[in-house]
Amino acid sequence: MGEKLKVEQLQVENGSELVIDQVLMVADGDKKCPWGTPLVSGAKVSATVLGQGRHDKIRHLQDASAETLPKASRSPAELY
Repeated sequence: MGEKLKVEQLQVENGSELVIDQVLMVADGDKKCPWGTPLVSGAKVSATVLGQGRHDKIRHLQDASAETLPKASRSPAELY
């Protein structure tokens, strides 16, 4: 409760609330943790999107026989 997480990019605006209703397990400290079969009935998680960004660029070097320049890409990231 009250934790900040970085997750893959989702199609949501900053400041909006996201509700996840497909929960596999619920943990509450040292108490018993119910596992779903396959989902926990009635459980849900709500989160607020604080911001969106991208990870640092990662360079991919290709085989010399490919005759192409190194490619760069970025992985999307969001902060909830």
